[in-house]
Amino acid sequence: MQVDRVILRPKREIKPKPKKEKKVRKKLDVPARPVISKKPIETILAEPVPEVEYAPIEDVFHELEPLAPALTDEEVGEIRDGYITGIYRAIEQYKRYPRSARRMQQEGVVEVAFTILADGAIGEVRISKASGYSLIDKAALEAVNNIGRLDPIPEALEMERWELILPIRYELH
Repeated sequence: MQVDRVILRPKREIKPKPKKEKKVRKKLDVPARPVISKKPIETILAEPVPEVEYAPIEDVFHELEPLAPALTDEEVGEIRDGYITGIYRAIEQYKRYPRSARRMQQEGVVEVAFTILADGAIGEVRISKASGYSLIDKAALEAVNNIGRLDPIPEALEMERWELILPIRYELH
């Protein structure tokens, strides 16, 4: 009796054959490969350049919206004055008359210099001209510093930063 021998061998991995990708080319006027000219450079430079037609400038700009009319100097001045009035109102909200200065009947005008950035942030606060009384000078600086931030500078004024010197008056009534 004959016995068949069975030999077990590891299975071979069957790798799927890669599918052929269909080459899809768009129909363009541009060749798939760059064209390299075998002409000498002098010949290429001597060839006439094809003329290009441009649209008349009126056709290009006819769809644009008209610009907003420019502001007059008077209108810009009104905007400027209105902004400064707003600054004075803000200062008055934070202005405090020191008690000891009242008791000693100290009065005066302090000129405070400061910078306003385009976003309304206040910086570089200092006394430009002192009143002669340190209590009043200190109170004026505190009033401006306590504001923190103003409204942004109006775009019509076209300023990124504005350096101002404003007088702050301390009077007893």
